[in-house]
Amino acid sequence: MRIVYLHQYFNTPAQGGSLRSYYIAQAMAKAGHDVHLITTHNQETAQTIEIEGFTVHYLPIAYQNAFGFWQRIKAFFYFAQASYKLVQHLPTPDLVYATSTPLTVGLSALWLKKKLKIPYIFEVRDLWPLVPIELGILRNPVGKWLTRRWEKQIYRQAKKIIALSPAMQAHVKAIVPEKTVEMVSNMADTSVVLPASPTDKCIVAYFGTIGYANHLEYLVEIAKEAQTQQQNALEFWIVGKGARMEAVKDLARQYALSNIHFFEHQSTQDLQVMMQKVTVVYVSFLAHPVLATTSPNKFFEALAHSKLCVVNVEGWLRELVEQNGCGFYASPTEPQDFIEKIKPFLQNPALLAEHQRQARLLAERAFSTEILTAKILACLP
Repeated sequence: MRIVYLHQYFNTPAQGGSLRSYYIAQAMAKAGHDVHLITTHNQETAQTIEIEGFTVHYLPIAYQNAFGFWQRIKAFFYFAQASYKLVQHLPTPDLVYATSTPLTVGLSALWLKKKLKIPYIFEVRDLWPLVPIELGILRNPVGKWLTRRWEKQIYRQAKKIIALSPAMQAHVKAIVPEKTVEMVSNMADTSVVLPASPTDKCIVAYFGTIGYANHLEYLVEIAKEAQTQQQNALEFWIVGKGARMEAVKDLARQYALSNIHFFEHQSTQDLQVMMQKVTVVYVSFLAHPVLATTSPNKFFEALAHSKLCVVNVEGWLRELVEQNGCGFYASPTEPQDFIEKIKPFLQNPALLAEHQRQARLLAERAFSTEILTAKILACLP
């Protein structure tokens, strides 16, 4: 089958970040499909390269985490239009696999279905427009009405829908109860097993985007509480990039914290090296119910690397760590809650080791790339 894969922000292991589309496209190619993935890069010209048996078409559409709202919107629509035009110059595909965010990727798939009669599968990575509406980012009544209409049309016209969390699946089913909606969460590469690097510190790390929705100020407040209580065994790392990085650094400087360190975005290989030194991975989101629907890729990578996982959101992530004995929930607005819950692990290495072992077992049992890419392949017509 010839498949066009639409993903505006595709990453390779050399780039780091979420590798979901890399794993899926690779699995599609290994299954014998002819895969053409269309994405973007911050270059001035288009480029086409071969990666792991599939073809990647890079469109020159700039995007940065620091972009403002309207700059982002412009980039979203540029990609929807440019990818739609590019597909018409490629051999006609049998299927389009479109993954959000942004929601506008679905518009390209919708237009291709109407013009060329190509069926599409739509993958819901984040609930757009619900998230920006609930967070007060999208306030214009016309904008709300229009994006909700697009969302419903994109879901309704899809051959099948894939959602990344149970809450996302429920949201989509509520809008289009007649459609098939599969739940295939983010995944992690369990084939990589790196030994832990011994350290006298308990390193609590956040990996990923440093944006408004992540609210890393919560972790800075925890570091402040740890320093105030002289919990000197605790050290905190924030690793990544995003629009809020400087603001978070400023808060740490304001508190004169010596127990928190900041690192730039890492390639997959460099991140794996850092993971060897890390004891705990902290998953952070702004305290808002809509963000409990998320499926953060670094959480699943932390499981695969046998890390104690701490989440500050309610919902399915809290249920996962508590029911599987691989971490705990800490209130985002109460730094003391984290300190009290981490103490037993600092005092009892065997308890920590058991939770870390359970994290790895959960990754192998439910979230490996092999298991979840097989589920994706089973969704193909």
